[in-house]
Amino acid sequence: MSSDGDLDPLRLLEEDLKDDDYEQAIASVKRLTTIALALGPERSRTDLMTYLMTYCGQDNDEAHTAVAQQLGLMADLVGGPPHVPCLLPVLEKLAGEEECVVRDAAVQSMNKLSPVLSKAHTKETFLPLIKRLASGDWFTMRVSACGLFTDCYANCENNVQEELRNMFRTLCNDDTPMVRKAAYKSLGRFSSAVVRPSQARFKTDIFPILEKISEDDVDSMRMHAIGVCCELAESLSPGEYADSVMPVLEALQDDASWKVRKGLAEAMPELCAKLCKEEMLGNKIMPIFARLLKDKEAEVRAASAKSLAPVCSTGAKNVETHLAPVLGGLATDQSQNVRSELSKALGDLFDVFPKDVAQKTLMPILQQLKDDDAFEVRNNIINDLDKVTKCLGPNAITTAILPILIDLSKDQKWRVRMAVVEKAAYIAQHLEPAKFEKKMLKIVIDCLSDHVYSIREKCCEQIGKIVEKFSGEWAKEHLFGRDKAFKIYDKTTNYLHRMTCLHIIIQCAAVSGPAVVHEQLLPYVIEAASDEVPNVRLAAAKAMSVVIPQLKAAVVKEKLCPLLKDLMADSDADVAYFSREANKVVEN
Repeated sequence: MSSDGDLDPLRLLEEDLKDDDYEQAIASVKRLTTIALALGPERSRTDLMTYLMTYCGQDNDEAHTAVAQQLGLMADLVGGPPHVPCLLPVLEKLAGEEECVVRDAAVQSMNKLSPVLSKAHTKETFLPLIKRLASGDWFTMRVSACGLFTDCYANCENNVQEELRNMFRTLCNDDTPMVRKAAYKSLGRFSSAVVRPSQARFKTDIFPILEKISEDDVDSMRMHAIGVCCELAESLSPGEYADSVMPVLEALQDDASWKVRKGLAEAMPELCAKLCKEEMLGNKIMPIFARLLKDKEAEVRAASAKSLAPVCSTGAKNVETHLAPVLGGLATDQSQNVRSELSKALGDLFDVFPKDVAQKTLMPILQQLKDDDAFEVRNNIINDLDKVTKCLGPNAITTAILPILIDLSKDQKWRVRMAVVEKAAYIAQHLEPAKFEKKMLKIVIDCLSDHVYSIREKCCEQIGKIVEKFSGEWAKEHLFGRDKAFKIYDKTTNYLHRMTCLHIIIQCAAVSGPAVVHEQLLPYVIEAASDEVPNVRLAAAKAMSVVIPQLKAAVVKEKLCPLLKDLMADSDADVAYFSREANKVVEN
């Protein structure tokens, strides 16, 4: 004990926790590791643990949760592995509380500490702790016990492991549904711990429980069988999995509850990632997935369609063989959610399907979805058109992609129109200038007049990339000019059109070349500098910053410096600010 009680860390903690200030109490508890460090290992093991045992008898769930979390971090602070058992009594007390958040925190901390224990301590302290919780009168204690088996199992002698398996089996047959549910929830991880060192244990200790779960009368219980099947995929041999577990999965695909079938559909990416490495298992799991895609319940079909992309990314063999026959039905599904999820996954299907299968199976689906009533579906298919090109080759640009973009360029939904214009530079990368001018240029120019600002902004960005690809000389002839992109520059119409033209200049000046900037772009900047609308003058000042480096010093001095002088004195503060920024470019 410190000679000065007022400075004693434990005394300070006690005073803080007596305070009626709830937040102060929580903050103090969250400093337990710091307090233990100040007290030293011996006082932490005795005085601090004694006080916490008393304090945890009070009613403060949030503080108890914080205590449980902090204790899991204190193995070294109480003197290392030989002294870790001193932390367990407080955690055991918290593991029996009514509030599930407190119990979960206590279980997590005990699982952090159990691997640190020696085998002797595991047998002498941790195993009796589990026994007390597993046989507790209150169901909350038995629920907590269910989560403690896995992490300590490998640290036990064979006879202790047998005791643990027997106790776990008893909890799986508990009369209280909440206890059985907790045991079923923990079975997946526990089964891996049991099966990995001894495959023979699967048939005797795990499989009977798995069968019991999969046949439970309550669908929320049967859901846990899916997680167990996922865990066993990595610990069981392929032959044993095919003989014992696969029939369980096949039964679940026909479960009477759509919630169970949906849960199975959501687990398909994990199952495929683990099982499809083995051809035998892959040939069994993919038909199950294909059947779920045709399920009678829309929620299940939607969940299955959502799993399409991650399933494809697992590298599963013969995906197209099993999935191609069922995808067409999804494209015309009555549920918008199903079609939407399919449209999101379609690009990934193009990534994994062979070219001939994609051409025959996926392209009709793409054509179907581009006319879908839901704009989200139309938008989704545009986003992945680059994957179509990658699969089918550059010729698909003109034969498949451009017709879709042309159809959707006038779509009523602005997000679809923006998705179209976002593909403009991508199309330019794959087409000769002449073909681009014929097929896509008008769409780009028309987007400059769109009533949605985001589309105009995105279009200006795309034009900058297109000019960088095709050169400033190309832009001079086919894009810049009063009869083309700049036809909207008119002082008698909305000022937003003039600003759009200036944004084009900002995006294109650096890639157009000095001659084109001087001849084609500079006149618009000069004209805009004296515009009646402050926003246009502001955009002109910004444009000067990118135009000036492309011009000869004499031109800047003669044509822009006088304008900048006036703009820096502009009554609008923003115009004056950006004009000063442009003037800095001149001075540099």
